[in-house]
Amino acid sequence: MKKKGMTLIELMVSMTIFIIVVTLAIGGFISMNRARLLVGNMKDSQQKARVANEMIVRYAKQAESISISSDGKTLELYFDQNSTVQGVVASAKKFVLDGNDLKYYECQVPPVGDQCPNQNWSTGASLLGNTETQSSGITISNPASGVFSLNGVLPSVLEVDLELQNKVAGYTTLDDNLSIKNAVILEGLK
Repeated sequence: MKKKGMTLIELMVSMTIFIIVVTLAIGGFISMNRARLLVGNMKDSQQKARVANEMIVRYAKQAESISISSDGKTLELYFDQNSTVQGVVASAKKFVLDGNDLKYYECQVPPVGDQCPNQNWSTGASLLGNTETQSSGITISNPASGVFSLNGVLPSVLEVDLELQNKVAGYTTLDDNLSIKNAVILEGLK
């Protein structure tokens, strides 16, 4: 007479095979999730860096005068008061390397010559989307060195050199570096 059912050994073998399959599936899921996280983070960071760079280049091309701090961390752009920049009456724009972030300011009153009166700049808007407590996202790789430099006599050339690092929280092996270098011929300077 045959008994129906499984022996203890058959049950243990089938459970072992099941555990191995589940472990492999979970490992694959974790790897796919890491890859998805990295690609999404890199895409977002590269988009922010590209927008910041394009904003600097666009405004620099339209500037009537330009001022760069001696350390290369601050770029001030001044426009003809009768001109418009993207449909808005232009005055002055400022880009500042602030720690690991790049911030954008606008002069709140009409500038006097090449100065924003009483340092009347707007509150800085983060172009890279960084916060003080964030452990992931895009940051300036070497905040001690400047980002902006001016070369040439006429026409002058503004060089923008953004060395960025993309971090993914909890995954140090997924860090990524991004370098954006741009030279802008400043034809509108007076």
